[in-house]
Amino acid sequence: MLNILVIVGILLLAYWNYFQGFFTAFIHLVLVVCCGAMAFALWEPVAVGMLMGMMPKYAWAAGLVIPFVLLLLIGRFVIDHYVPENVNFGQLVNMLGGGLCGAASAVLSSGILVIALWHMPFPPEAFGAKPYMVNPATGQITEDTQSGGSLLVPVDRIAVGFFGALSDGSFAGGMPLRTGKPDMIRLAHEMRIRPINGSISATPATLSVTGHVVQNTPVLKLAQPFNSAFRGAKGGNPLSSDKHKVVMVDTQWTLGGKTFDDDSKLRVPPTQIRLVTMKAGESKPVLHLPVAFSNITDATTSERKFTLINSDEIAANSIEGEQTTTIGWVFIIPNNHTEQFFIARHLRFALTDGDKKAAEDHANELAAAIGVDVMETDKKDDGKTGSSKTQITGVKVEITPELPTRTSKNLARGLNFGKSNGIVDGKSVTAPPQGRISPATLVKQLEEKPGEAIVRVALGREKAKSIHGRAIQLAAELNSIYLRDNQDQDKFPIGYVVSKSTRGMEINIDRLQPIRSISQLPVSGNDLAPGEAIYLYFTVKRGVRLMSLRIGTEVIEDLKSMTVPK
Repeated sequence: MLNILVIVGILLLAYWNYFQGFFTAFIHLVLVVCCGAMAFALWEPVAVGMLMGMMPKYAWAAGLVIPFVLLLLIGRFVIDHYVPENVNFGQLVNMLGGGLCGAASAVLSSGILVIALWHMPFPPEAFGAKPYMVNPATGQITEDTQSGGSLLVPVDRIAVGFFGALSDGSFAGGMPLRTGKPDMIRLAHEMRIRPINGSISATPATLSVTGHVVQNTPVLKLAQPFNSAFRGAKGGNPLSSDKHKVVMVDTQWTLGGKTFDDDSKLRVPPTQIRLVTMKAGESKPVLHLPVAFSNITDATTSERKFTLINSDEIAANSIEGEQTTTIGWVFIIPNNHTEQFFIARHLRFALTDGDKKAAEDHANELAAAIGVDVMETDKKDDGKTGSSKTQITGVKVEITPELPTRTSKNLARGLNFGKSNGIVDGKSVTAPPQGRISPATLVKQLEEKPGEAIVRVALGREKAKSIHGRAIQLAAELNSIYLRDNQDQDKFPIGYVVSKSTRGMEINIDRLQPIRSISQLPVSGNDLAPGEAIYLYFTVKRGVRLMSLRIGTEVIEDLKSMTVPK
């Protein structure tokens, strides 16, 4: 649809200028160039300084379109008033020159309008142009070859390239466009890849950068928690080499109805976060995605939860009931790069003294900030983890989305449901069902998405007791819980259910915040009565084979015959 509108618009404007003549069409093209350059220069001040408080969802789109259209209308009025007559050229010059100038004006004008459209809070697949997606297995952004890519006539990229060149050349007057809005088109597309209730907007009043910590590698104290993210990567774990820097940018988000999300919960996916760096000796900015984040999960203790970004279902969430949320974003960059800006939801924050900070030892500060335990070791970490075989004692693994006990929607307040009353996400403590449950309200399982299956792992009382006590004192990697399949993909639990002897349940399902460590489980074995159990739920691809299950220090490798049905 958008391709048709763009092509038709270019043809109509070229046809109209064909009859206006070369001189009039050329004057209009010059006007479009000048107004477009001024609109890009005014974009950020107008969007952030004027419109964000009135129309936060549409500030970035309106902040570009409104100056451009107003300036163009005023310019046309002035020119038509003071230059009312055309200049007579030959018919061939008028037709060809007018048509070409009209087409050029149409391309630049429609390019500005399309760029504004990409900054609207539409779904990423809107208008049939979704060039990028998040790899579900790695959390990294890749091209989306199935959903449609760039426009047939890439007017947006032509406009960015043209006005970007002007900002570096004859129209230079401050920060070039490529520095202030680096990789603008791609970033705009990726900002719209977000949870369904998420926003693409934030204001300086609701978001601030509160910390900036940099540490040169090797950082052996931190290498272990990143092992699963870089397992199999060429060169091993970058934290074990001397060629990188770890950068942590701490941010504070204020709620109070001003986050512009569609509900009271803040959800910030990694696609909306970037670190902009410059390589030594070069002037082209480089954008980096975060590799992990840590957010404060307990406002009373300021305890941090560390999350690796390794799937498409991860986002940093606000604390339930709290007005402010602290989130630290972790990046790993080459050590010959210097941090320039931090970008979050299109807002840009300048970062300074990065090289100076990197020269100092901030390993302990960094460990505390990102919320992982410091490894007290000087041994070289090769990016691999050990394993130990064990019998499946007190652990039951099943491919099923079933709950341990059936319940009613009327008894499970706080949960969100999909088709056939399957649980999508939410928290609830259910009371024991009394009598027969109506089929209309019967809740018996978790919701399964197309192409995925749910694996349930039951930990009995004795197993929970044996793993919980010491695990919370160990390094993060030894505290992990994950399933590994035959594609070497690690899947962390999307939630848990604690079954009670009374037939009630404690349910906590969050697909965007998988459980990363045993210490996140609500109870230990000492808290469970005989016959009670903790059930962990994992989502896996259909058709894979389950190879191993890690629970703390134990690696159970007796799953090789368990194949997930297609």
